[in-house]
Amino acid sequence: MINFFSKCVLTLFGLGFSPIAPGTVASFAGILIGGFLITLEYGYLYLIILPFLFWWLGTVCLKATLSSFASDDPSEVVIDELVGQLVALWPLTLGLFAIESGILIGILINDTFLLFLVKNLLSNPLFQPLIFELIPLNRYLF
Repeated sequence: MINFFSKCVLTLFGLGFSPIAPGTVASFAGILIGGFLITLEYGYLYLIILPFLFWWLGTVCLKATLSSFASDDPSEVVIDELVGQLVALWPLTLGLFAIESGILIGILINDTFLLFLVKNLLSNPLFQPLIFELIPLNRYLF
């Protein structure tokens, strides 16, 4: 039972099993969760607290189930993508969420998602040789 619960948490209830870009799917889920949270009264508190809660829960669940995965860094474990995306939304807690224009909030949320996606692509080992050739100083950034 604990193993099943842990796998549900780590894969975000199956999002990690997405056949195409499971990390991106999880990041998009983070955008949806963060976008919902900032509409709530005191939502900024939830947006600050939830990443720590998910990080702790993911750490506990991973320790309990890591041996049941095929590798040390399983691609289906995507809770870290959710945590990272929620952290990327933290600037919204500085008061930007209070702006009445939903369009501006949508643009900010979209930009954090795109920046997080670009960061993930740049840190992917498949792209590292190409990136190192294009940007020689990049090896000091990642």
